Amino acid sequence: VWMCGKVGVGYRIELASGREIWSKRLAAECWASPLASRSHVYFFAVNGVTQVFDASVPGDSPVAESSLEGMERTYGVAAARNGFV
Repeated sequence: VWMCGKVGVGYRIELASGREIWSKRLAAECWASPLASRSHVYFFAVNGVTQVFDASVPGDSPVAESSLEGMERTYGVAAARNGFV
């Protein structure tokens, strides 16, 4: 299970035991739930920065990062065909 908190930390929790498998300080506070797609997990920070991590072998560094120009706040996202809304 992937999750994030308002303090800007992303987590991967083992569902069966509740044990923390991975945690990482993100670019900023994270109010939107992360989304997993194929072998990646996307964290959407409130400041518009999206960080993408390899879900199969999560490391300390994102495999990609982008910023939404002109976005003051990102409160939530939705998966759509071939992208996010």
